[in-house]
Amino acid sequence: MMSVILCGVGIAVIALLLNNLLFKTYAQLRVKKTQYYEITSLTTNMHQSLASSRTPHQPISPQAKKASRNVTYLVKHTNQTTKTIQLAQQAQHSLASQHPQVTLVRHNYRLILNRQFATLTTDKSAAKRASHHAYQQVIHYN
Repeated sequence: MMSVILCGVGIAVIALLLNNLLFKTYAQLRVKKTQYYEITSLTTNMHQSLASSRTPHQPISPQAKKASRNVTYLVKHTNQTTKTIQLAQQAQHSLASQHPQVTLVRHNYRLILNRQFATLTTDKSAAKRASHHAYQQVIHYN
């Protein structure tokens, strides 16, 4: 009888450890650790790409251009659709121009995040909530 209890406790401890090692939560959405790091990297690069465009009539910095290239790279390598890749490339091209269309870039980033979270879960409300949280991280002014 005692061995059955010990086996049950052992299984519970192993399950708890595996859960902590393999999963993280992002805006109350449970995702794999690799997906979590992809999301945080994507939002960080999106934020950095928009950072120098916050003041009007200011040229985009080289770091912002590099961050927009990183966004395109991440979108390509997270198995997103071709439409999502085109949105990232369009945002990158706009940020590389002399007079970037920041509203277009923000709109494209919003669509990219919506599609990213739609692929992570079937729960539409959880995907919408997580996407909104990620977008707020992108446009948040420091």
